[in-house]
Amino acid sequence: MENNIPVADLSLLRGYAETPEDMKEFIDVFIAEGARLITILTENCVEGECVTWTEAAHTLKGCSGMIGAHNLAALSKQAQDMKGVSSAERTAMLQTIQPEYMKVKEYLLSQI
Repeated sequence: MENNIPVADLSLLRGYAETPEDMKEFIDVFIAEGARLITILTENCVEGECVTWTEAAHTLKGCSGMIGAHNLAALSKQAQDMKGVSSAERTAMLQTIQPEYMKVKEYLLSQI
């Protein structure tokens, strides 16, 4: 949390979660899915067009938006829009996304 602004705004998620158990389940799903998507991105830091990279980044963007992780969603959108770039550029983007995902994960775990 920087400047007392949480890395995730859970107000939208709280609208869907009727119980603390629901909230925990949503958070657990986001953490598992986020880890899976980070793995896919890691395995697809390749040259040129990569549909797998684009789809994983798109899914991470959506998941991040639903959990209120706006910065992670914005980074994922940037990654999604990386068409025909170098593997070095994808690696650099991944090195920005991974720590942001970890900050979101830690914050979410502190909320359950």
